[in-house]
Amino acid sequence: MATTPENGPPIHDPGYWDAFDATFDQQLDHFRGKTFAEFTESDRTELLAFVTQQIADMHVLLRTVALEQPSMPPVSPEQPKRVPRARKSKDVVAAE
Repeated sequence: MATTPENGPPIHDPGYWDAFDATFDQQLDHFRGKTFAEFTESDRTELLAFVTQQIADMHVLLRTVALEQPSMPPVSPEQPKRVPRARKSKDVVAAE
């Protein structure tokens, strides 16, 4: 079954994360102990594909979590952004 933001990965299942961690570590085992100068063009291509896939997985995970949190409305582009003012330190206030 394909993972989409709607059906999402089973992020609340500890077994999912155990398998995720094991797969992640297994994929990186090939690169451990090598300096970047020792990487072949194939290694670089494989690592780039791996990183790209990890970014895509994180995007799906973030969307899944966001869909589970409807109480957090998105910020409207028309809504002005408020910049918090810096507080004066106690030393400055005491000196005034």
